[in-house]
Amino acid sequence: MTWAPPSGGARSSKSVFATFQGRKLRIQTPKCRCRMFRDGATSSLYLYSDNHEVQQDFLKYVTALEDYCSSLTYLRGCELSSCIRNGTSVRLNVWESTEWFDLEGLHVPSPESLNACSCILEFTGCWLSAGQKFGLKWKVVQVKEETPPGKPMEGFLDDEGDDGQPIGTQHECMFLDD
Repeated sequence: MTWAPPSGGARSSKSVFATFQGRKLRIQTPKCRCRMFRDGATSSLYLYSDNHEVQQDFLKYVTALEDYCSSLTYLRGCELSSCIRNGTSVRLNVWESTEWFDLEGLHVPSPESLNACSCILEFTGCWLSAGQKFGLKWKVVQVKEETPPGKPMEGFLDDEGDDGQPIGTQHECMFLDD
């Protein structure tokens, strides 16, 4: 990973931007159950899975990235504000620029509620507050409603085998060009 120096005001929050091999790091989440809460311009999306093994692997990936970031020179001694909630879910902010897809893979407006989805996330770096706290910066690029078996959508990896069961616990990263 390549990290840019912190940017932002001396008394305000700062951002530390990251790239991987010169590209934005994008990952696809497993199919998850979710809860969504709206608050002004943003929505909070909480992802959690019925498949304990897949969920734990996803949470381990996020935790490992948080641990890695906490060792950066800029962030040493700062308190982590984790995006993992209660050890069971990941909290993400969803902005107006997020693309939403329905069951048929068609673009739709942001839904009022959502029960299950997959997401493509872009790791953009870390935020650092004046109060010496930091956290990972995730951009939710796309959200896809849970699709029925046999209807994968272009751009998303199929995470079920021919028998309809989840495919192991492999982590696959997608690097998408802008």
